[in-house]
Amino acid sequence: MTQFRMILKRAVWSKRFFLAVATLTMLVVAVLWKEGQLTDRNQLYLIIPDLAFRGPSSSLYMIIAAIPFSTGFLEDWQHNTLIYNWVRSGITRYTHQMIVATATTGFLVVLISYANIYILFRFVLSTSGGTVGLPELSAQVRSVLELYAISPNLYFLLSALLLSVSGAFWSVYSMLSTTYLPNVFVAMAAPLFTSKLLVVIRSILRTPLFLHYDAYVSGSIQFDSWVTSFLVSVFVLLMLVILIGIWTSIRMKRIFEHG
Repeated sequence: MTQFRMILKRAVWSKRFFLAVATLTMLVVAVLWKEGQLTDRNQLYLIIPDLAFRGPSSSLYMIIAAIPFSTGFLEDWQHNTLIYNWVRSGITRYTHQMIVATATTGFLVVLISYANIYILFRFVLSTSGGTVGLPELSAQVRSVLELYAISPNLYFLLSALLLSVSGAFWSVYSMLSTTYLPNVFVAMAAPLFTSKLLVVIRSILRTPLFLHYDAYVSGSIQFDSWVTSFLVSVFVLLMLVILIGIWTSIRMKRIFEHG
């Protein structure tokens, strides 16, 4: 447990972590500020969550989430400290600790960044007259995305959580990419490249919505209520984090076995 705390401290209490949070926060704020100048003040409570999660900055969060620690394994590999870490804590424990720490940092980067944006969001709402109340529970609200026009405040909170879990996924995926191509630039580019490739594949194959990764991140999957939509989306994203984590662990162990 002490070893894991050291790894987590190395991941979170670092300049790269704070830089990632500051970068994502400022990126979203810049987009909101630019668009906000062109928007009726009474409509800001609608435009802010829309741009925050579906605007130009939404496609870059996966890269920024990977900045703090997705290259942690690569650094240990290049600095010849893998053997020391594996002997000290065991191969399985070390790989699991690195993966959990990477997922945690990816999650926290996005969550803290959007918590900062949320503070701004509440301030703008309080000065623009926008409503922040909970939506009425009705059969008409069947997804998280549908909350957007009913309760922008609640939509923002739930969407931030979904995007944070997605940040954990892409951060671990970025680490996985370094087990195939040990290069920092590959690690940073892999999430964005893969996400764009998935868009092309689904447009060619015309796959149903429930097979679209972005559908779960955006909360657009419809069920009997928005609560079910949110819970199912979180469950699917967490399962993907676990699966990519298992794959990464297998790759890391093979590197140790075969050099």
